Amino acid sequence: GCIITNNMETKTINIGQQTFICEVARTPEQRQHGLMNRKTLTPEQGMLFVFERPDIHTFWMKDTPLALDIIWIDENNLVSEFVTATPCDHTPCEVYQPQKIAKYVLEVPAGEFRGKIGDKFEITK
Repeated sequence: GCIITNNMETKTINIGQQTFICEVARTPEQRQHGLMNRKTLTPEQGMLFVFERPDIHTFWMKDTPLALDIIWIDENNLVSEFVTATPCDHTPCEVYQPQKIAKYVLEVPAGEFRGKIGDKFEITK
């Protein structure tokens, strides 16, 4: 189950053999805020970042208390890269920059993504 505190749209995501229930960050404001200050996520919860166009989308962990797996997904809906990012409470924070262009980025609790590059990504509902 997903506890929605900010009335964000949610989607069910299949990625490889896994399913996550994700809040969707579509606007620049939602994407900028992301999972900042979020203290809890269940193993199947996450956030899906949807961008207007494929690009090199960088992420950082400023004021994000939970370690996260960050997964970049390309225009063909395939996992192109992923990294485990650790919390950052000081500046400057490390910037996680992918090598490839991505259309979506999925953040889930660290260690929960058990897939691999090339896994298929789909939004099921």
